[in-house]
Amino acid sequence: MRAIFLDIDGVICCNNLGRLEDRKLHLLRNVVQATGAKVVLSTDWRRVPKLKQQLVQTLHEYGMEVIGATPMRAPWQPVRPVEIIDWLRAFNEAATSGGEDPITSFVAVDDRSLLQESGGDGLAGRFVHTRNMTGLTDKAAERMKQVLLSGGEQNSAPIPGIPGGGRGSPSSNYLASDAHASSASAMGGAPVSAGGASSVAAASQPQPFKDSMLARGASIGLGAGGGLDPAKRLLLTAAGAHITVHRTSFEATGLYLCRKHAGPALPLSFWLRMLVPLGLLLCEFVTCAALGVTNFTLHIVGLVGAILGPQAASTPFSLTQLASEVLVISSEASPAILAALQLIYIVTCLALPLLWVVLVLVVWLVPLRPPKLRALLVVAETVYAWAMLDVLLVVICASLLELDQVAKFTLGDECAGIDRMLQQYDELGSLLPGEASCFGVQPTLDSGFWLCLGASIGANLCGGFVMCAAHVALEEHGARVKAAL
Repeated sequence: MRAIFLDIDGVICCNNLGRLEDRKLHLLRNVVQATGAKVVLSTDWRRVPKLKQQLVQTLHEYGMEVIGATPMRAPWQPVRPVEIIDWLRAFNEAATSGGEDPITSFVAVDDRSLLQESGGDGLAGRFVHTRNMTGLTDKAAERMKQVLLSGGEQNSAPIPGIPGGGRGSPSSNYLASDAHASSASAMGGAPVSAGGASSVAAASQPQPFKDSMLARGASIGLGAGGGLDPAKRLLLTAAGAHITVHRTSFEATGLYLCRKHAGPALPLSFWLRMLVPLGLLLCEFVTCAALGVTNFTLHIVGLVGAILGPQAASTPFSLTQLASEVLVISSEASPAILAALQLIYIVTCLALPLLWVVLVLVVWLVPLRPPKLRALLVVAETVYAWAMLDVLLVVICASLLELDQVAKFTLGDECAGIDRMLQQYDELGSLLPGEASCFGVQPTLDSGFWLCLGASIGANLCGGFVMCAAHVALEEHGARVKAAL
């Protein structure tokens, strides 16, 4: 008899929704059909009765027989190889004494580095390592077939419980990578038959409780085990992995309905994962560059502009230059007040917009436990509320439109006589820059303004999507916790 010791997370479930992926299930079924192997659950899903029953039912529907589950030692300990070897020894000793077929060839498929864990030497030559982002691939499935059909590598570890150890012929072990193990329950590791699972409801159960249910449980009024039965207490304590926002269902896009099916992720998810951080990084770079570039220029026109000359009559301003100009906007205000205004300008219009993009990138890219993700969202939303670069750009645009009228209103009738003379002698007025008047101000918006505006719009679009996706991830997590309890 051949056996597959099956992990789920990072093998046939590579999403934060706890969805068994159709393509990976078909690959696993192909291995079973080609080798006649039976399945033994080594995944942490076996610790949660509901997940275990659903998993057995699903594998049974795909034509795979589950003959047992490895014993459960303390959760979060790197002892999965020991659990596998203990199960093999007990099964083969019972099969030998009962005159039944023992397991003479097996393979363990997992995204954890089992060979590095306690007892990992017992899996030498019989281990296929998957990547948690890609899970079971065609190449990994082919290596599983080779290990099962050849009995393992030439120097593979002996199989416990049978004479000779079941050493096999040469075959290359396959390595590829993984990192998830996260669930809990109070169910023992006794063998489970697929037939006994046929009566289990096939209702969909979300995320394999990889998130921090302990913290979420406290937030919905459940203590860290107080008032709960042991199974639920273990569930809340052990299910403490991280939420990765960029691997959620992207319900924030409004296009998530096209993903409401089992199977590989659509190209939409790939492009979102790639374009969102690239867009945020581009916006951050453009904003940093545009802050020091000329955003607008004030041109003094009319007779005063002609007297000053082209260079003196034009004054360029960048957003960083405005910070130094704050100190000289008034000769009557105290220096302390002007310094405070300058600090407020620098923090709200220059620093916080850049900090917000950094926080959003962290939310999108870094796996975080739900309490930390929730706290980071609060910080990011607070920073966003006080980030005023977009407001500053709107104020600049609106102010420049009215600046000429404000300047002429301030002068009053001081230039009225000169204006009448220039209007009377058109030839003289046509020689003046801009307009035939004593004094005027003509502002122009330069490249820095448009770069800042484009980067601000892009950052708001990308950042808003990330924040919405993060809230969706937390809501899904909360729903899973309530369903589990």
